[in-house]
Amino acid sequence: MKRILTLLISVLLLCALALPVFAAEPVVPLVVDDAGLLTDEELYELQSYAQQTCSGAGFDIVIRTVEDTDGYDVETFTENIYHGYEYGQGAEHSGVILLLSMVDRSYDLYVYGRCDYLPYSYWTDVENAVLSYLGSNNWYGAFRCFISQSAGLVSRNRDMFNSDGSGVFFRLSLGKVITALIFGLIPALIARSILKSKMKSAVLQTRADRYAGQLQLRQRDDHYVRTDVVRVRHQESSSGGSRSGGGHSGGGGGSHHSGHF
Repeated sequence: MKRILTLLISVLLLCALALPVFAAEPVVPLVVDDAGLLTDEELYELQSYAQQTCSGAGFDIVIRTVEDTDGYDVETFTENIYHGYEYGQGAEHSGVILLLSMVDRSYDLYVYGRCDYLPYSYWTDVENAVLSYLGSNNWYGAFRCFISQSAGLVSRNRDMFNSDGSGVFFRLSLGKVITALIFGLIPALIARSILKSKMKSAVLQTRADRYAGQLQLRQRDDHYVRTDVVRVRHQESSSGGSRSGGGHSGGGGGSHHSGHF
């Protein structure tokens, strides 16, 4: 009995020693200023603000500043940061990250998971708001704007954020198409009516000299002149491709808004 009691105490001691190890596991903050753009007070305030905003929201808002992108293009580097540090919430790892590279003053706003269910143009509005601060080197203002604008955007469009992502783009596109047709059809009908009123009616004729007025056709002959031959060279298809910045995949697969500030 004494041996069993000693064994139980040993097990409890081992468990107690293991608890601090799990508690000390580091958590990557949502705001990381490797480029040193912020004061300590500004960095702490932004980290707290981002953490409070994203707690229970279903998505992360991440800000990262770096000196350079280690030879990668800014979009690839941003994706590596986002997925490498396992940012994002939920099964889709939903979130949005703003990365600044100071060596060439480039930026990338990367939208992923359920945040990417929202239309691309919505995030363009957030991008433009942030750029208005970045252009004047107001780093704190830009980052606080990014957090508040992103949170507000998702809050206003929770129906799309909580959907399965299917049909959102179609519904928005269909509305735009109908609007374009309405506003395009009315001017076209007006222009058609004006042109039609200026045209003189004519009876369809089967002979060319009926349309020629005073011109009298005395002789009509067909002469063979030449044959045009067009040769098109077939080129081998290539498996290579190119990637352009600021593209949009949609449906949660990730989209980029990148450029320079």
